[in-house]
Amino acid sequence: MPRTPLPPRPWYTATLGGMASYLDGATIVTVGMSSVILQEEFALSTWAVGALNSVLMLTFATGAVVGGRLGDILGRRAVYSVDLVVYAIGVLTILLAPDEAVLFAGVVITGLAMGADVPTSLALMAEEAAAGKQSSTVAYSQTLWLAGVGLVQVLGFFVGGMGPLGAKIMFGHLLLVSLVVWFLRRGLTESAAWQRSRKEPAARRDLRAVFRKPYGMGLLATGLYFVISGIMPNTIGQFGAFLVVDLGHSTIRVFSLIGWATMVVGIGVAMLFQRLADSPARGTLSSSGSSPWPSAPSPPSWAASRWSRW
Repeated sequence: MPRTPLPPRPWYTATLGGMASYLDGATIVTVGMSSVILQEEFALSTWAVGALNSVLMLTFATGAVVGGRLGDILGRRAVYSVDLVVYAIGVLTILLAPDEAVLFAGVVITGLAMGADVPTSLALMAEEAAAGKQSSTVAYSQTLWLAGVGLVQVLGFFVGGMGPLGAKIMFGHLLLVSLVVWFLRRGLTESAAWQRSRKEPAARRDLRAVFRKPYGMGLLATGLYFVISGIMPNTIGQFGAFLVVDLGHSTIRVFSLIGWATMVVGIGVAMLFQRLADSPARGTLSSSGSSPWPSAPSPPSWAASRWSRW
């Protein structure tokens, strides 16, 4: 007797895809807090602490550019079924690092893999979302990003005073979550939108098209928004612990408590926007009721990873 096909599970797929954002936020804060905790063990200078966090973001950006394009060419599943394994290897390298050089190597591997996972997973979320729920599905990734940040801050409150062991526990959390998500993702398939895109003429899949009309101006505006809006949360996530502990002469527990208190508000706002993202209120929330950009047709499916947050 033939098996009955499983019903679509867009929110299950969205959760597994959105865990890329969870790990993104959790990784940023974990590296930021751990670089302060491990200063004495690895004899990290102030410059080294800053370099460690900067390297994470530079490799993350590199991985996002490369991974996003590979996701368009090879498929979402081809990328996200590999990158979390590489991510786990990077985190394990950090956990076992005997010196500063290996610590930096682990951060480089982790950043590249995490960067590759985010655009691919967001594209999958947008492509597999239920009709009329694309915006709220992608907005769900922001809620998960904040959840990742918040959980690490809770961990930091309890283990931040344990020294290197506390840092290992926080990285152990990243390793465990990445392996569980990788295992669950094995059951996902390529999106129908990506499969259709393979049948389009090569000219329509030319990456340069997203920089020309009618997409170029919207892409520029979106890019500028994320560059500007990302400065504050990334600065706090990466260097907040250093500012509080090293310059403020306080503790990781205090930093975690401050962060968690503000994160509760952030998660609440993110969940509210998630509910309104597909309603007429979205225009009011995002641009005071109207958009300054002329309307444009939906981008082709091959460009989804460039537009998944739009």
